[in-house]
Amino acid sequence: MKFLSAAVLAAQLQRVLIPFTALLCAGLLPVLLLRREIVLVLGGARWAEAAPLLPPLLLLALLRCTCIHLGTLLQSVERAELEARAKLLEGALFIPICALAVQSWGLLGASWSGVLVYALAIVQRTAAIRRVLPGQVGAVTAAWGRTALAALLISAVGLAAESNGVSPLWVAPSALCVYGALALRLEPMLRQKLQRFSWL
Repeated sequence: MKFLSAAVLAAQLQRVLIPFTALLCAGLLPVLLLRREIVLVLGGARWAEAAPLLPPLLLLALLRCTCIHLGTLLQSVERAELEARAKLLEGALFIPICALAVQSWGLLGASWSGVLVYALAIVQRTAAIRRVLPGQVGAVTAAWGRTALAALLISAVGLAAESNGVSPLWVAPSALCVYGALALRLEPMLRQKLQRFSWL
């Protein structure tokens, strides 16, 4: 089977990861900042204690989705063995880490252990993709990482504002607007796609 060049594959991966990461972060950001309100509306007061579980679970969702995209690339270029090795290590790490975290912090520990394992999984897959796309991994990682880090930074600022008494009903939409503007500023590809949609 004849594969595309590393540069072309890297460009295609960027075209998938950048808009996907930006859209996912745009969806997760208000859910994070409105976590208490969402839990109360959906589950009532008896589920209020579940609200602290949402931050690590939302971060886990972002990491897992990124892992799926990176793993799909490995399989598409017939390097499924690299993906399989990563999954074996994930399983070997998750069970003991989760068991120890649950003993110390309960459900919250289980959630954060998932975050830790998927963060390690991204490192693993990035190392694997370096073998498939020599010389291209830095550019790919920086591209989707910019939108993800921007969302994490805005989330931290929003959570700090909430802890100082600002209503999340103000914080969440403000944070989403700031994130949208920043993501468009950071990634020309997003502006191009938005302009393309505006002509439809």
